[in-house]
Amino acid sequence: SHNGPTFLGVGVMKCGTTTLHHYCRRHPDIFVPFLKESNFLVSNEFDSGNLWEYEHMLNPSKPFLAHGEFCPGYIDAYDRIHEFYPNTKIVISVRDPIERMISHMRHVASQPPSHPFLAAKPWDELITEIIRGEDPAMVHDTIRLSMYENRLTPFLERFENVLVMRCEDLTDKCEE
Repeated sequence: SHNGPTFLGVGVMKCGTTTLHHYCRRHPDIFVPFLKESNFLVSNEFDSGNLWEYEHMLNPSKPFLAHGEFCPGYIDAYDRIHEFYPNTKIVISVRDPIERMISHMRHVASQPPSHPFLAAKPWDELITEIIRGEDPAMVHDTIRLSMYENRLTPFLERFENVLVMRCEDLTDKCEE
């Protein structure tokens, strides 16, 4: 679709997508919606007949050189993105895998109600339990998302224009 995004920032969670979103909001030639992470392309209510809603959200009345959004939830949506927007540029942010896992666990622990697996445990004990697989959901979220080869390869195989950025290169302070 010619009205689709010129770029999509697809994550990974806790790797600087919020920072990138803020940088793009300040750039005079780039449009990103005020609200980050629409999750439109991964929503359970996704309907390709409603793509016009998504495209309308990403196309302001004033012309911009680039328009898109940042949504870590799109990291596994490579097939759907390619189906509808095969020529869009993909921006993937990554971060030191251990730092990403720790930031992820801190994020989960700060959300009410706190994940019981994280309650009142030292970080070294938590990491050991995650590596041993003692909480399958936590293993899935923390380790799987830090396995970048598995996250990047599907995009590199499907899209011609993929930019991989290290969070550490964006700012001295990645997202906590």
